[in-house]
Amino acid sequence: MPNYAKQLDQYAKQLSALPNRYRLPPIWRQSLGEWVNSASAGLLNWLQEVALKTVRLAPYLLWLVLIPVLGSSF
Repeated sequence: MPNYAKQLDQYAKQLSALPNRYRLPPIWRQSLGEWVNSASAGLLNWLQEVALKTVRLAPYLLWLVLIPVLGSSF
């Protein structure tokens, strides 16, 4: 997961640098940069929540596998 976060951060930096390559009005560049920053922050928060919920549910996933296996052997 940390590697994905680093890659996402690199992509966000590339996207935020993209408007500077073109001759866009400064207001557009600023709003595009703000949008990229807020979207990447929101996506990172969402990924963090998904990772935390997955870790919290991991012990229960073992039971989802074990119960049918043990139930079918009796």
